[in-house]
Amino acid sequence: MMRDFEVCMKNTSGNPFWCSFTSIPVEIDSRKCLISVMQNITERREAQEKLRVYQEHLEDLVKERTSQLQAEIEQRIIVEKKLKKLHEKEVSLRRALEEQMEKRVEFTRALAHELKTPLTPLVGASETLAMEMSDEKYLDLVKNIYRGATHLNRRVDELLDIARGEVGMLKLNYQQLDPLKLLYDVIEYVAIEAKHREQTIIVDFPSSLKVIYADAERLRQILLNLLTNAFKFTRNGGTITLRAREDDYFLTIEVSDNGVGIDDQMKSKLFRPYQQGNKAMFGGMGLGLSLCKMLVELHGGHISVTSEESKGTTVAFTIPNNVRLVDKSR
Repeated sequence: MMRDFEVCMKNTSGNPFWCSFTSIPVEIDSRKCLISVMQNITERREAQEKLRVYQEHLEDLVKERTSQLQAEIEQRIIVEKKLKKLHEKEVSLRRALEEQMEKRVEFTRALAHELKTPLTPLVGASETLAMEMSDEKYLDLVKNIYRGATHLNRRVDELLDIARGEVGMLKLNYQQLDPLKLLYDVIEYVAIEAKHREQTIIVDFPSSLKVIYADAERLRQILLNLLTNAFKFTRNGGTITLRAREDDYFLTIEVSDNGVGIDDQMKSKLFRPYQQGNKAMFGGMGLGLSLCKMLVELHGGHISVTSEESKGTTVAFTIPNNVRLVDKSR
C-alpha cells in the first residue's frame, strides 16, 4: 500500500526544509521491498503558508469592510430619516410660503382694485378738464391733479406687476417690432416732461436697428421708468442721453444723466423692491428699477448700473436681437 507523508528536515547549514516521501511496497524475486521517493517541497509549503496568511488577512479584511459597510448603512439610514424630515419640513415651509405669496398677490390685487376704482374716473375727468379749461388761473392746478393721478396710477400698476413677477405670473406679449421707432416714440412722449424741467435730451442712435421679437409695451415701460428716474435725479438744466447699439446677439440701450449719482452702498440695492437712491431727497416707492430688472430678464437680457456721486448715472440693459419668431406660449 502506497504511503505519503511530509517531514521538516534540516540541511547541513542547519536551515529547515520540507520533504515529501512517497513509499511504494514492491516484491522483487519473491522478496518484499519498499521503494521511497523523496521530493523537496519547501517552495510549495512556503507558497501554501503565504496563501494561508493571505486568506486569513483577506477574511479579516472582509470582516472589517463588512463591519464598516454595516456602519455606513446604519449611518445612511439615519441620514435618510433626517433628510426625509427636512424634506417634509421644506415641503411644509414651501406650501406655507406659497400660501403667503398667494395671499400677498390677492391683497395686492385687492389694493390695486380699491385704488384704481376711484383713480380711473379721476384721471379721465382731470384730463378732460385740462383740455377744456380756458382759465389760466386754474389750468396749472388741473394739470397738476392730472399728473398726480396718472403718476399714482402708474405706481399702482407697478405694484401689481411686482407682485405678479415675484410669483411667476408676469408674462410677456411677444411681437416683432422696430426698436428704433419705439425709441423715437418714447422720446416724443417724454419731450414735454424734459421741457418742463428745462432738461435736454440727447439721442445717440444708429441709422437703423434690426427688427427684434419682444413685448413692445413692456420695453416702453422699461424706457419710461429709466427716463423718468433720469429726469427725477437730474436737476433742472441737466442733460439726459439715450443711446442704442447692437451686435450679432444683443440690442443694448443706455440711459445716462449728469445728475446727483448714486453712492456705492446704494448701488447694490437698486434693483430690490422698495429701494431707491437718494430716497430722502426725492421720495417714492422704489419699484421702478426692480420692475425693469424683472422685465429685462424675462426677455432674456441683463440690466446694470454705473454711477458716481455728483457726476451722474448710466443704466444699461440688453435685449436679444437674434431670437427666431416662435410661439412663446408653448
